[in-house]
Amino acid sequence: MLILTHTLFGELYRPMRILSPEYASNLPGSTKHMKGGTERFARDFSAFLIEQGHTWIGVVQGFPEQTAAWEACGEEGGKQFFRIGSRAIASAAFESMTSIEEVAQAFEPEINNFKEILREVRPDIVFLNGFIPYSWFLLWAAAEEGIPTAFQHAGILAKEVGCYPDLYSEGSLRMMKLLERNATEVATANIFLNEHSKNACMELVRPTSMQGVSILPLPHAGWSYRDSTPRASERRSIGVVARWDRIKNHPAVLSLAKEIQKQELPWTISAVTTIPATNKNLEFKKEYRSLIKVLAPMEHDDLRVFYREQDVCLLPSLFETAGGVVAEALAEGTPTLISEGVGWVDEYRATGMDSWIADFTNPKQVVATLKEHFSRTIWPETAKLASHIQEHHDPKKVFTQYLSVFESLTK
Repeated sequence: MLILTHTLFGELYRPMRILSPEYASNLPGSTKHMKGGTERFARDFSAFLIEQGHTWIGVVQGFPEQTAAWEACGEEGGKQFFRIGSRAIASAAFESMTSIEEVAQAFEPEINNFKEILREVRPDIVFLNGFIPYSWFLLWAAAEEGIPTAFQHAGILAKEVGCYPDLYSEGSLRMMKLLERNATEVATANIFLNEHSKNACMELVRPTSMQGVSILPLPHAGWSYRDSTPRASERRSIGVVARWDRIKNHPAVLSLAKEIQKQELPWTISAVTTIPATNKNLEFKKEYRSLIKVLAPMEHDDLRVFYREQDVCLLPSLFETAGGVVAEALAEGTPTLISEGVGWVDEYRATGMDSWIADFTNPKQVVATLKEHFSRTIWPETAKLASHIQEHHDPKKVFTQYLSVFESLTK
């Protein structure tokens, strides 16, 4: 007998089993810190699904030491977790390949592992929360098993790998971009966080067709919002929360720090990030540490305190589909200066935040912009953006929209 129950807004739905790639930080008993928005999205969205009577099946890949193709690795809060074995897959593995069929043949063991787990747990939906080459193996397996797939474009792989032309061969870059394009074309539903990311996909990924296109905003963290009021002080604290990745544009942060030092301003920059302990770019890393206070990634409660202590935050990314920093920092009363490449640009302009979009290639102009903002006694535009975020990025509202997309795929 099919059991129907109610959603938040009174509509009937059929309980679904949703399988999605998971992260080690979300496994039961994990002590690892979350490294990004996709991990946090998986944690929050899965909790919402459980509350609504659905089943979340999280699959963590990358355990080459295990003998079984896949195995259960715990349950927590109604969520089921599995880990799936894999070979260590480097980008060079794609270098000599020229077609999707070649990839499917070369990685048949990985695809078959996913097929086995799909047959065992029998999900109604496969949900890709972002995309890495390994995600394609799951999508290919789901397509061959006839299971609908929803692909959330939490990033654009073509843009990210394009920042590393010195690390990837031309063949590897071509194939990774082809995998992303194929995933976009094969997915039953394509979910974008805004028009900015959708347009970037059309320009960079160049899919020939896309099914079930939806624009669903990035949910905010669910925090209560504080008023955003400029502090009356000459000393200023500027915050950055970004992984150590070229697309996050840490060179722009260092250039700004140099300009602040040159102008002898009583401003400090603190960055929550992890600088890799490698021999690459040693001089840049040394200079970065000398001018910027580097803090280790932290739990959400500590991160809230960090945001609260800043006068402004920076998001100078070369490209960002959205950027959770904007909503998180503003919840603690701290506005964020963003680049044109950040997905919030349209919402910034719609709420009068135009002056908070900066050209980070010109640190002198960025300093001038910050001086102007610091000279004001009120920031009425930030209150307008905060109201907009609370209304349109409400987690329960956004997650319910995701449920509607999932339900449409199972009818």
